[in-house]
Amino acid sequence: MRLVQNALGISKFILILLLLISAIVGGVLSYMWTEGYYQSRGFQILETATVTITNVAFDSQDPTFFDLTLLNPSISPSSSSVVQIMVSTEDGVLHDITTVIPSLPVPLLISESKTFKCTWNWTGYIGKDIKVHVFVADGTGTNLETTVP
Repeated sequence: MRLVQNALGISKFILILLLLISAIVGGVLSYMWTEGYYQSRGFQILETATVTITNVAFDSQDPTFFDLTLLNPSISPSSSSVVQIMVSTEDGVLHDITTVIPSLPVPLLISESKTFKCTWNWTGYIGKDIKVHVFVADGTGTNLETTVP
């Protein structure tokens, strides 16, 4: 009789152990499956500095300038330098913004955000779409399409 009780105790222990092992193996396999999916999507580490336009603000009281806010994100591998700002309009004209405060080139460190005052008379483009182009040295510039208020 004692042998039967010992056999039942061991079989319950083996059942619990098998359930625990199967939960761990299932968790590991689902993790590997999920990671394989994300790795196949091609996430890559940036190799050059990437600048992003976070805001373009037009002053309704003074149509001779607009404010442009740029960010060099924390994922950027290095600091960058803004060398040129341009605006392209719906009619295909490319406007070079020559007067910028602070004057170009401007260094932009990692995780740093700066606002530029760009002199450009936008009265002829009210209600139209424009693209703001930012060029940086040794990195990837950015574009932003917006509507002039």
